[in-house]
Amino acid sequence: RKCTMTYTEGTITQFEDMMVMLKRNPSDIEAVDEIKAFISTVPALVKALEPRIDTNLSFFDVLDETNFKLDGADFDMRWDVFAWPKKIFDKVDDLEQKLAGTQQNLLEEMQEEQAAFMEKLNG
Repeated sequence: RKCTMTYTEGTITQFEDMMVMLKRNPSDIEAVDEIKAFISTVPALVKALEPRIDTNLSFFDVLDETNFKLDGADFDMRWDVFAWPKKIFDKVDDLEQKLAGTQQNLLEEMQEEQAAFMEKLNG
């Protein structure tokens, strides 16, 4: 049981690390570009974790087959691992829409600052 939980926690941690990156609030165009670059890697990162998810589910199947009684937290952890890819892709979908608006706002802000600077230069 302990080995299963440790392995499962490791898998969940990897997904949580991805989510941290996806929850960042960009404050400038460069940060928007960094997040977009990370988003482009997400499908491959999630795909790379599929064997870990399968292994996690296999571990839990073995526990089931041996009639090992999982407590509530362990049971939740089992399905949490299974649900993480959807959580990540849902966040990506939301974030892509948000980034489009953020990028437009930052571009407009930058253009206004450039116009004000040019006006100041031209006196």
